[in-house]
Amino acid sequence: MVEHRSLDVGGVLLAYQASGPLDAPPLVLLHALGEDATGWDAVAPVFTRSRRVYALDLRGHGRSDWPGNYSFELMRADVLRFLDAPGCRMPRSPSRTGRIAPGSPRPSERSARCSPTAAWPSRTGPVCGCGRRLTTSPTPTPRT
Repeated sequence: MVEHRSLDVGGVLLAYQASGPLDAPPLVLLHALGEDATGWDAVAPVFTRSRRVYALDLRGHGRSDWPGNYSFELMRADVLRFLDAPGCRMPRSPSRTGRIAPGSPRPSERSARCSPTAAWPSRTGPVCGCGRRLTTSPTPTPRT
């Protein structure tokens, strides 16, 4: 059963879909720009066999608030606030720690908890729902 919920993350209401066993390890799925959480509807049931799945609508997408200010940095901040929210049981062990996007804080500065278990067949290594590789190495240099 999919639960449709929302959470205030610093003045922006993020909508999300939650499904899977409440006591299962969490998995956060992030959509591409111009998409929304429903893009995960076809695969989320597979993940819910062993995970508590949270499929977010980023700001300016789907059922989330459309505040007028949009950037990768603001979206990243929203996701970090979501991960830090009470009730969002993200893993806190170093082996389950990664960054969700280029420029995210290093784990030693702040943990962005994201399950590294979702991987696309066309990619190697663990990736987050946003499609970015997870790493605990220093922050990559942004491309210009």
